[in-house]
Amino acid sequence: MKIQDHLVSKKWFSLEKNQEHGFWMTVPKPSEIDLPSYYPQEEYLSHQTAPRNFLERVYHLLRFFAIIYKTRVVKRLKMNGKRLLDVGCGAGFFLKSMQKSGWQISGVEPNKDARLAANRLTENAVFDNEQLLRWENSSFDAITLWHVLEHLSDLDQSLANLSRLLDDHGKLIVALPNHLSYDAHHYHRHWAAYDVPRHLWHFTKDSLVSLMMAKGFMLSRSKPLWLDAYYISLLSETYRHSKLRWVKAIWYGTLSNVSALFTREFSSRIYIFEKMTA
Repeated sequence: MKIQDHLVSKKWFSLEKNQEHGFWMTVPKPSEIDLPSYYPQEEYLSHQTAPRNFLERVYHLLRFFAIIYKTRVVKRLKMNGKRLLDVGCGAGFFLKSMQKSGWQISGVEPNKDARLAANRLTENAVFDNEQLLRWENSSFDAITLWHVLEHLSDLDQSLANLSRLLDDHGKLIVALPNHLSYDAHHYHRHWAAYDVPRHLWHFTKDSLVSLMMAKGFMLSRSKPLWLDAYYISLLSETYRHSKLRWVKAIWYGTLSNVSALFTREFSSRIYIFEKMTA
């Protein structure tokens, strides 16, 4: 399937299946040098601190409620400590929420401007990606990747290092879109959560579990991200230049969530992994 980059380059990319685990890969994969050019600070919403238009106001409102939900999910997990690492933390809003909840927080963010904003918010708790190699083994009780795993250029190296950093009794928490959802089928090539080439990998639950088991993790539980269906639908309607896009986004987002009650194929899910024991 061919997918267009609607956000930056307008170039077309292919999706090809990984034969070992079943997830899809974006082809051609941008080089490490070229990849940052696909993340313009003014356009990439997770790096923003303030909205500039109505669409961005909606995103910031949904993000506010999503952070409340994510904070509650992490706080309810049974762990030995409260050391948290948020990978790809953007402007740091989730980290700040966890800090207010009494957690010892750290974050990594490759984008310089977003990292500066996050450090202003979290009292300098956010570092560049190189810090991931400097922390000692078992430094964290929880590691979160909120729609970040699909952006990581080297899955094998990244997951091996995250396993090293995670305490043996800790939790690895991953949020991802699902291309088997109702909204993904409905919007097809215009489905905003493909987001090529920033999304290098495209997972279903089965393909994610297959990959994670190969890396020494087992799935503990998963939870839906209900609001994602609405925002992804809104962006998808925008890419289609639809009239009444707000009405359509609410309609198809609701249809996606209702459908998922029966199929379990939600637009996005949170997956909670633990290390496998020998």
